Amino acid sequence: MTAPATEELEAEGPVVSRVDWAPAPRVNLLPREILENRRFRKVKAGLALVVVLTLVLAGAAFWWSDREVAEAEEARDAAQAQTSLLQARQRSYAAVPQTLAALDYAQTVRETVMTNDVAWYRYLSDLADAAPTDVSFDSLTLSVPRASESAAAAGGAGAGAAGAAADQSADPFQPAGALGSVAVQGISGTYPKVAAWLDAIDKIAGLDVSTLDSASRGSETDTSVTFSSGITVTDEALSHRYDRKAS
Repeated sequence: MTAPATEELEAEGPVVSRVDWAPAPRVNLLPREILENRRFRKVKAGLALVVVLTLVLAGAAFWWSDREVAEAEEARDAAQAQTSLLQARQRSYAAVPQTLAALDYAQTVRETVMTNDVAWYRYLSDLADAAPTDVSFDSLTLSVPRASESAAAAGGAGAGAAGAAADQSADPFQPAGALGSVAVQGISGTYPKVAAWLDAIDKIAGLDVSTLDSASRGSETDTSVTFSSGITVTDEALSHRYDRKAS
């Protein structure tokens, strides 16, 4: 009977289990001076780290600024070299404006002088083509007056019209735009051939108002007709090959 009772008491008693994670009370018995010394060493280490970081950052800033200054100096030197090169080239082209001005003056003078230029070779062919088979020429005298100073002041382009207006006021029988004349000395077999040739001339552009000055036979045995005529050259005959082109 005694044994069961003992078992019952053990069964009914409190159960004790060990707990490893429970904190154990600790007491710091170090003196205050030692603790303050440890904290001071930590502060000194932090301050030293801050000083080192400051020195590193200052060195990096100095290196970066020094590199920027070096790059700026290199860019300045390159710009100065380029400027010197351009100035040398500018000096080599210093005569270009004077040359261009001289060229412009020469072109203006040529335009003024050649205002009344006529391509006579074309009219020699046209006159020969317009002549009948039995009409031949002894001489052709083609004349156009030089451009006047007033025409040069006007720029040369209207010289023909200015000269035509002056001629028209002097001779009311001159056609509009009269500029010069062609004097013809020729021989034909008959009078009608001469008249036909004069009519054909009026169809040539730039030629107008053909007039017969004289026509006569040489003798009773010589049936050929010697004639002289005049042809008015108009401003339509101007070549304009020396006119300045608009820029």
